[in-house]
Amino acid sequence: MRFVKISAEEMREIKSLYEGVMSYASHGLFFREGCVLGESIGKMAKKGEADFFKTAKAMLVGRGWAEDVEFHFRTVVIHGSIEASFESDAPACHRIRGIVKRLYEINNDRLFECKEVECAATGADQCTFVLEESSF
Repeated sequence: MRFVKISAEEMREIKSLYEGVMSYASHGLFFREGCVLGESIGKMAKKGEADFFKTAKAMLVGRGWAEDVEFHFRTVVIHGSIEASFESDAPACHRIRGIVKRLYEINNDRLFECKEVECAATGADQCTFVLEESSF
């Protein structure tokens, strides 16, 4: 499998481009992109012989999405999120939120909702995501 790398600055410019055309509706597209990425990462992590979340963490860090990832029962803490590498007035890690959601769904065979409750882009020390089982 081949991979493409883009810089944090390029991600910021892409976000600005989409927001300029679609406003905040673009955040839903970024989230869905994350779900697609999470599906791929989750399938690879499921195939691995190591712990699912240990493998997922290695992939997220290895692909440059984060500097460190802490998976807990229903909380994920991301240090050095590529999506939070610029200031924002609201949580900015839409793709990572989608990735995290899909990882929990694949690992637990259940649907989840995922919220970013802290974001480094808004001045927090890290990005924190909370997961709840979906009622659907």
